[in-house]
Amino acid sequence: MRLGVVSDTHAVFDPALERAFRGVDLILHAGDVGHYGGHEAIIQHLQSIAPTLAVRGNVDEKASEALLPEVQLVEDRRGMWQINMSLRRSICQARLQQELSCRRESAKNLAHEDLLSQQ
Repeated sequence: MRLGVVSDTHAVFDPALERAFRGVDLILHAGDVGHYGGHEAIIQHLQSIAPTLAVRGNVDEKASEALLPEVQLVEDRRGMWQINMSLRRSICQARLQQELSCRRESAKNLAHEDLLSQQ
């Protein structure tokens, strides 16, 4: 599975994302989709490229929980991934353990801070 990962679009769809995500199987948006609005338009643009999962960022509080939940879990052949928006790894790990409390699987954590550290 080829994944495309993005965060901090802040209601602006960059056309470069279409080229960057061409051929991906799934797009993961790690938060700050809109900027006090514009969430649906960004998600629709991304979904026109590939199926998209997104989570709520600190400027996404006006978006519905159905559109932007706090946590998403994704499974592929390599294992399970958690997507969430938190600037503190301890919060991410606690959420992940809570989500997996009934499972025997481990998961990799993809947090907003990981994307910031790669910029």
